[in-house]
Amino acid sequence: MSELPAVRRTTPDDSRTASRARRSTTIRRGTAAAAIGAAFVLVAACSSSGGGSGSSADTTAAAVDTSAASTAPSTDTSSSGGSDPIAAATAELAKYAAVPAFTAPGDAIDISALKGKTIYSIPQSDANPFVSQTDASEKTLAESYGIKFVEYSTQGTPAEWQRGINQAISAKAAAIIINALDPKLVAPQIASAKAAGIPVISAQFYDVDGLDKAQADLSAVRADNFGEAAKLEADYAIQATGGKADVVVVENTEQQSTLDMLDAMKAEFAAKCPDCKAKYINVPSADWATKIQTEVQSAIVADPGVNWVIPIYDPMTQFVVPAIKATGKTGSIFVSTFNGTPDGLKMVADNSIVKMDIGENLDWLASANLDEAFRTILGKPGLDDEKTALRVFTSDNVADTGNPPAFNKGFGDSYVAGYKTLWGAN
Repeated sequence: MSELPAVRRTTPDDSRTASRARRSTTIRRGTAAAAIGAAFVLVAACSSSGGGSGSSADTTAAAVDTSAASTAPSTDTSSSGGSDPIAAATAELAKYAAVPAFTAPGDAIDISALKGKTIYSIPQSDANPFVSQTDASEKTLAESYGIKFVEYSTQGTPAEWQRGINQAISAKAAAIIINALDPKLVAPQIASAKAAGIPVISAQFYDVDGLDKAQADLSAVRADNFGEAAKLEADYAIQATGGKADVVVVENTEQQSTLDMLDAMKAEFAAKCPDCKAKYINVPSADWATKIQTEVQSAIVADPGVNWVIPIYDPMTQFVVPAIKATGKTGSIFVSTFNGTPDGLKMVADNSIVKMDIGENLDWLASANLDEAFRTILGKPGLDDEKTALRVFTSDNVADTGNPPAFNKGFGDSYVAGYKTLWGAN
């Protein structure tokens, strides 16, 4: 079998040029490595539905960092575009308030030769709605082009993921998508697929600014905008509090996406709001239902000045809101979050505690996942950034998501025609 294309190529078109070039070089060198370590990180896309836990997580129920976001004002205004942090945060949020337009992520490809081929998807867990929804969309879309799509059912265990990849190899699949699971836990199976000439694509696990973390034997990575979402979560708190945010951030560091989001969020607070305070509470996903409410309540009681909570993923929010109510702080403590799930958007529509939710269109993500798979089957390199969209939903525009809110609404349909054109189907 011919050698599969390297995991990334370097032709970015924005301010990430230099850092991405270094990342691409690192990953190409890593392709020659003899072994890949194994460590378990749960679903990265939060993507999280709260099931399972990972060995890389902090094993304490709640590890609290009470340090301020920064000890001194930042003199670097390059990220804010000026010296006024409130104006900078407001301007950043405004970029994501409107219906997003499709931007072609790369050169057009002709997928007509893929008719009759089979793509396997190995999801982190069928119980994760974020993952199952994207897989369902991928199946519908792939089959509309005459491409067979097989979702291997799992309940979130590495043993199932490994069996799924082995089945795809035996079936001589044209490509394998591992959806929101840690590639390190299936490293031997990825290597076996590569040896069989079958490309493996990681989807919804890595951040677009964290491609240097990608495993070497991957043929492509469909990275997500986790870091940008975290910045927007922080920006909304900065704007809404007039630069005086006293924030409790609820995290779960067992996930790679969480680590990338925390790095981005801390940098955003440091750059735009040196007077803001932030406390970071780690609750592993297996403990969300039993620990988040009590830990957030305790943090609020310990600091009467708390005026904002950021549960970095929507599924955490259902446990944060009761904590705020239980402390009698309804009307003085508010929430910004990320995922745009129907439940999260409904809380925004109620216009009480949850003031902002950053959404993603799962159909759009499904198209991006398939685009990476199509390119690798055709022997082309993957793209650094599929240019999928985020949208900031507040009371001003949440009605665009429906009544009641639903997945995938509020993003327009430019991406539908956009991907058809990209694949030579128009």
